[in-house]
Amino acid sequence: MNSRVLRIVLASLVTLLSVLPAAARGRAESDDPLPFNDRIERGTFANGMDYFLLRHGYPEGRAVLRLVVNAGSILETDDQRGLAHYLEHMAFNGTERFGEDELVGFLESLGVGFGPDVNAYTGFDETVYQLDVPLEQEGALETAFQVMQQWAAAIAFEPEAIERERGVVIEEQRLGRGAARRMFDQHSRVLFAGSRYADRFPIGTLEGIESFEREDFVAFYRRWYRPDNMAIIAVGDVPVARLRELAERRFGSIEAPERRLRRRTFRVRPRGDLQVSVASDPEATENLVGLYVPALAARQDRRSDYRAALIEGLYATILNERLRERARDPDAPLLSAGLGGAARFIRPLDLRVANAIAKQDRALDALELLARELERAARFGFRASELERARARFMQGIEAAFVNRETRPMADLADELVRHWTTGEPVPGIETEFELYRAILPSVTLEDLQAVAQAWVESDGAVVLAGLRSGEQRIPDQMEFLDAVRAGYDAPLREDEALEDDAALMPNPPDPRGARVVAYHEAVEISEIELENGVRVLVKPTDFSEDEVLISMYSPGGLALVDDSDVVAARLALAVGAQSGVARLDAAALERALAGASSSVTLSLGRTDEGLRASGRVQDLELTFQLIHQYLTAPRFDQRALERVVAEQIEKIRSAQAAPQGRYARRFQELYANGDPRLAPLTADRLRRVTIAEIERVFADRFTARGDMVFTVVGSVTTERVRELAAHYLATLAPAGEPETIPPARYRPPAGTITEVVRAGSEAVAQYTLVLHGGYRWSRTENYLLSSLATLVETRLREELREAAGGTYSVGAGAWRFREPEPSAFVSVGFGLDPARLEELRTRAQAVIDELIAAPVEADYVARIQAGQRSRYDEDLQSNAYWLSVIEFSARHGRDLNEITAYGRLIDRLDVTALQRTAERYLQRRDRLEVVLLPEG
Repeated sequence: MNSRVLRIVLASLVTLLSVLPAAARGRAESDDPLPFNDRIERGTFANGMDYFLLRHGYPEGRAVLRLVVNAGSILETDDQRGLAHYLEHMAFNGTERFGEDELVGFLESLGVGFGPDVNAYTGFDETVYQLDVPLEQEGALETAFQVMQQWAAAIAFEPEAIERERGVVIEEQRLGRGAARRMFDQHSRVLFAGSRYADRFPIGTLEGIESFEREDFVAFYRRWYRPDNMAIIAVGDVPVARLRELAERRFGSIEAPERRLRRRTFRVRPRGDLQVSVASDPEATENLVGLYVPALAARQDRRSDYRAALIEGLYATILNERLRERARDPDAPLLSAGLGGAARFIRPLDLRVANAIAKQDRALDALELLARELERAARFGFRASELERARARFMQGIEAAFVNRETRPMADLADELVRHWTTGEPVPGIETEFELYRAILPSVTLEDLQAVAQAWVESDGAVVLAGLRSGEQRIPDQMEFLDAVRAGYDAPLREDEALEDDAALMPNPPDPRGARVVAYHEAVEISEIELENGVRVLVKPTDFSEDEVLISMYSPGGLALVDDSDVVAARLALAVGAQSGVARLDAAALERALAGASSSVTLSLGRTDEGLRASGRVQDLELTFQLIHQYLTAPRFDQRALERVVAEQIEKIRSAQAAPQGRYARRFQELYANGDPRLAPLTADRLRRVTIAEIERVFADRFTARGDMVFTVVGSVTTERVRELAAHYLATLAPAGEPETIPPARYRPPAGTITEVVRAGSEAVAQYTLVLHGGYRWSRTENYLLSSLATLVETRLREELREAAGGTYSVGAGAWRFREPEPSAFVSVGFGLDPARLEELRTRAQAVIDELIAAPVEADYVARIQAGQRSRYDEDLQSNAYWLSVIEFSARHGRDLNEITAYGRLIDRLDVTALQRTAERYLQRRDRLEVVLLPEG
C-alpha cells in the first residue's frame, strides 16, 4: 500500500468514525465517571489494606507482584531526610523469615534475577517493591507472596546489616552527584518554591545517611508501613481465586494498628508570575532550556478528563512535528526540541513541558524559538492536515494496543495499577479505551486544539529553567531569559507554512522476480526462501503477539572492509541518511507519508557486518518491505542533514569533554581502540572534513546486494505472504555480487597490562573498569560457558563488594566475543566507589577473580545461574525479538537452525568444574586494560 492510498484509508477511517451516533460521542465527552476494568478484582481487607488481582497469561508461567506503600521522602522530618529510601534498602537485608544472607540468594534459586526481577524504588510520595517470579518451581508463587508480606510487616533491621548497607546507600548517593544533581537542586527551589518537595529529594543527605540508627528505621516503619497505608497488586498466569487466597492469607492477616492513620498531604502552589532559574556548571553535558507550566493536579476519573488528555496529546504531537522540522535546519539554534502534554510530575502537580537542547552560545535563541512556536500555534491554530495526521498516529497506537491486548506484558499492567492507586490514573481497560478513542478523536476540532495552545501561553506561573554548560560560553542572566520568552511571544508571526505533498513512497512498485521456498526446518518451524538474486529469507510465523512483524538483515563486511580514510564518513553515513529521508521524500515528507503507519526501518554498520532492523503491524507489512527496498536502492543524503549530524556529534564531544564520566569513557575508548579509527573517539576536526560524496560512496560500497545477504522475518505472518513480498521488494534488489570475506585484523586490542588513571570532576566519585582479553575457541558450548562465567563473576563481586564491604551501589560484569576477524573474548568488571577505597576494593575484586580460578564454587551458585537462565529462556521463547536474534545468529555462523532449541541442554550440563575451567581460560589473562576515574586534585 503506497503512502497516498494509506492517507486515503486513514481519512476514510476518520470519516467513518465521525458518523458514530451522537449519543456515543456525547457519552465520551460527558462528566460520567470512567469505568474500572471489570477484569480486575479489587477490594480492601478488614485491616484496611487494598488489593488488586488480575489473571493475565503473558508471559506464560509467570506472575508479578507490587507492594505499594503510601510513604516516601515527603513524609520525612528534617532529621529523617533519606530514611525512607534507606529503609527500602533494608528490606533486602533480612526479615523475620529470611536472614540477611538468604533472601537474594533464595530468590535467585527460583530464577528471580536481582535487579531485573526483584527491585524497589522510593519516590517523593510512595515506595514500591517489585517482584517478578517464574512459576515453574513448586511453591514459587507462595514464596513470592511470603517475601512481599515480610517486606510489608517483618523487616528485621539488624544493627550489623544496617551498618553494612550504610556504605551501599552512601555509594548510591555518591553515584547521583554531579552537574545534573547540582543544577536540579537549584531549579527545584524555584519550581517547587515554598513547598516541602523542594528539599525532600529521596536519596536524602549524606549527614542523615551516616547518622541513622535502628530506632529511626523502626519508628518510621511502624508509623507508615501499616496495612491501611499499603496496597498489594498481583498480576499473573494464575486464577484470580488462587491470587486472592494467597493475598488474603499473607496480607489480610497483618494486624491493623489501633489508631487511625493521619497522613499529611503536601501542596505546591504555582506562582502567578513568570519565574526564571538559571543554573550553570562546567560539567553539564548539554545546554537545556525549557518552559515549564505547572498546574494543580487535575482530575482524571471522568470521560471529559480523558477527552481533555487526548486533546493535549494531539496538540503536543502536532507541535513536536513542527519542532522537528525547525531542528532539521542546520542553522537552527537548537539540536532538538520537544513538547509534553500535561503530565503528573509529583502527586500535587501537573506539568506542561517544552524543552530544547540548545547549541553552544544559542540558549537564548533556542528559548525564543520555543516561545515563538507556542505563540504561533496560539494565534493561528493548526491545519486540518496536521490534525488528520495526529489522529491517524493516535488511532494506529490504540489499535495496536487493542489487537495485542492479550500479549501486553503483565508487568506493564501491574505498574499501571500502581499509578492508579498512587495518583488516580484511570484503569478502564483497553477495550474501553479503544472505544473512547474511536468516539473522541473524530470529535476533536481545530478550535479545541487552538484552545489548548492558548492555554499554554496564557497560563499563570510558568517557569523558565535553563541548565547550561559553563566555561566555554557566556551564561545569560535571568532578565535575558525573560526577554527571550517575551520576544518569542511578541514576535511578528505568520501562519505556519504548509509542508504538504502527495509524493508516494513507491509510486511504481517493481515487478516480482523469482522467489521459492527451498527448505523447511520442522523442529523450529522455519522456512527458507531463496530469491533470484541470491538473497536468502528465513521466515518463522508465530502467535506470540497478535499483530507484530519483525525483520532483520545481515551481510558480512561492515567497517572491516572500509578503508581507514573513509571510516569517519562510514560512521556518519547512516545518521545522515536517516535525517535525509529516502528517494524523493526528505525527512519531513517521509514522516508525513508514514503518519498512522507502524512501519520502521533502521540500518546499521558494524565491525564486520551490515545490518537492518524493521518492524510493523501486519496491515503495514507491504509498506515495511517498500521502506526496506527504498533504503537499500534509493538512499538520500542531503548536505543540510550532514551539517546537522556533524553539529550533533561535535556537541557530543563537548559534552564528553565536560563531564567526568564522558572524559573517562573517551579515554577508555582510545585505549581500547589502540589506533583503530573504527573504534576511536571521533574528533571535531575530522568530522568537519566529511563530505556528502564520501558518504554516498561508502554507503554504496557497503549496502549493495550480495549473495551473502540474509533476511529474517518473525511474527504474525505466513510464509507465502512473505514470499510474495520478497519477490517484489527483495528479489528486485541489485543482482548479488560475490560474497565477501573478512580480512585479517589490521588492529588489535592493546597487549600486556595497561593501567591508566583519568582525573576529572570535582565530586569525590571514582569509577573502576577492568577488561581481560585474548584469544578464544569459538563454539556454541564455549559461548554459553563464557556467558555463565560473567554471571558468576557479577554475583560474587556483588556479594563481596556491595553486600560484605558496602563499597559500591552496583557492580557489573560482562563478557563478549568475536569470531571475526579472529576469535577473541573479553571479560569486563566495573563499579563506582569512594576514591579513598580504591586500593581496598580493587584488591578485593582481584581476590574474587583469583578464587574463581583456583577452586570450584559451591554448587548453589550453579543452581542459581541455571534457574535464572531457565527463567529467561522460557520467557524468551515467547518473544519475537528473541527468535529474530537467534535465527539471524545461527544463519550468520552457519549453524543448523534445528539446533536453536538445544540451549536447554547446555543449561542442564553446567557444573562447577566447567565453570572453574572457563575461569582458568578467561580470568587469568596477561592482556589487561585497567582504567580508573578519580576526581581532580
